[in-house]
Amino acid sequence: MSVNPFQYRLANKKILIIDDDQSILTATNMLISKWGCVAEIASNVYEASPTCDYFLPDDIISDLRLKGDVTGIEVIEQLRLQFNQNMPAILITDDTASDSQSQCVDAFT
Repeated sequence: MSVNPFQYRLANKKILIIDDDQSILTATNMLISKWGCVAEIASNVYEASPTCDYFLPDDIISDLRLKGDVTGIEVIEQLRLQFNQNMPAILITDDTASDSQSQCVDAFT
């Protein structure tokens, strides 16, 4: 029986997953749970912000492109400001355009 080396480091980590695609939310939640994390999901900033009132995440995973004019970058920045914490964050996207990649790099460097 092999041991997952990440399981111990991730056990009980609280992760907020933000994506406007329900299938991505479900799949990411299932994966994160298998790693021993505790996850909450939100499809936009209006769900994410109040979720953090009772579930302050250790980390955030967000889609870059959310519905409307809001990006995952803006949601992460808003949550960091709202809770005065620089929570680690991961942006995910299926957008391979170089301007999207640059936007992500520029936002967090």
